[in-house]
Amino acid sequence: MLNLIRYNSRLRHIWDVLIISCTIVSVFLISYQAVFIRARTIEVDLFIYLLDLFFVAAMWVSAQTSFKRFGVEVLDKKQIRERYLKKSFIWDLIGVIPFEWLALPLIDQEYGIQLFILLRLIRLIRIRYVIIIYRKWESESWSNSAMIRIMRLLTLVILLSHLIACSWFYSSHSAGYPEDSWVNRENLIDASPARQYLRSIYWSITSMTTVGYGDITPRRSAEYIISIVVMAIGASSYAFIIGNIASLFSNLDISRTRHQNKVDSVFHFLNAREVKPELIDQVNNYYEYIWEKRRGLNESELFNDLPDSLRLELLKDLLKDQLNQVPLFRFSPENIKNELLKALELAVYSPQSYVVNYGELGDAMYFISKGHVEVLDKNGEKKEEMTQGDYMGDLSLILKEHRSGSARCLDFVEVFILSEAHFTRIKKDYSGFTGILKEVSKNRSEKALSLLLNDIIL
Repeated sequence: MLNLIRYNSRLRHIWDVLIISCTIVSVFLISYQAVFIRARTIEVDLFIYLLDLFFVAAMWVSAQTSFKRFGVEVLDKKQIRERYLKKSFIWDLIGVIPFEWLALPLIDQEYGIQLFILLRLIRLIRIRYVIIIYRKWESESWSNSAMIRIMRLLTLVILLSHLIACSWFYSSHSAGYPEDSWVNRENLIDASPARQYLRSIYWSITSMTTVGYGDITPRRSAEYIISIVVMAIGASSYAFIIGNIASLFSNLDISRTRHQNKVDSVFHFLNAREVKPELIDQVNNYYEYIWEKRRGLNESELFNDLPDSLRLELLKDLLKDQLNQVPLFRFSPENIKNELLKALELAVYSPQSYVVNYGELGDAMYFISKGHVEVLDKNGEKKEEMTQGDYMGDLSLILKEHRSGSARCLDFVEVFILSEAHFTRIKKDYSGFTGILKEVSKNRSEKALSLLLNDIIL
């Protein structure tokens, strides 16, 4: 596995960000030099060749990076290299070959310098990196695909606007700045490259967005052709881009929208039935808690379509902090722990609601995951307070007795419920389960012992 880079590793993500950044810098610098500077400088040459070295390194990294095929990560280095050579190597190689060196024999002549600089434009093929990396990020689980699509669209718009600005200025330069050219009419022939670029990018953006103030207009056939192409591109691409961005932004918080629609429906129903305002407030508080803690999702339903083994591992990871607090899980071997985990159901109770009531027949065990519960005797007098890691209902469930106390929530409480049906099944299927229950009883907390001394069975 030496030199193998995982496709979804943090290192690879950082490298991808560097590739996109260097691609954008490379596209801007090379096209800007070719159109607006039109001369070689040691600083620019050095920087461009340093970027070339970076993209040579990027080729090596790509040949060492794992990939996914049909949802399975391929780690075989031979397959990785074969895939890279087949799909990307040629294009990446074209992007780093210094084709401008072909013009070195003509470098002492003016057109030789121009040819030298123009041949560097072949490196613009690197734009493909932007598309490939953003597309890869969209498919990975760590990323927000809607936000990634917005970033990709904005990046491509910026690059397209820049390249159109360069083409617009070059249309006049290549013709020798005739009198009716826009550059001549705007007195930009002897202006600084920065000012020339500023006016060019201004025209590019106003034309693509179809604003078109009319202060810079075409007069020559070449300029009319470019304007027509740009307006056609702008009318279609900006409509597509703006529409997609609006759609993407509206879907960024689709979970919140779905949750809010559900809440609105419940409130409309409750108001139509003239339910008491204090009850409506309790319902509202409950839904706010569900959103803040769980983004309105129910884990037990969310992963139903996953294979049992994968769903089990996922639940273990999601609930590891809560389950470590539950004695029944601490004393259970792995096979029984897995059965319990699959059997447990999560429930959320709002403040002042009852988890269990006095006189009920014990039909479930309750493991407190979050929140605080006060235990009341039959007269409503508080006897004990229970919190995360505590449990109740085991004695009434085992003995088939009615509860001699109640449990009322002091705040929002999350509990895992083990129903009588699952309890009976696990007890029947696993002979060691009875011994585990005895071990749990021996290690009963002081709170539970205090309740027993007060003759309270939950």
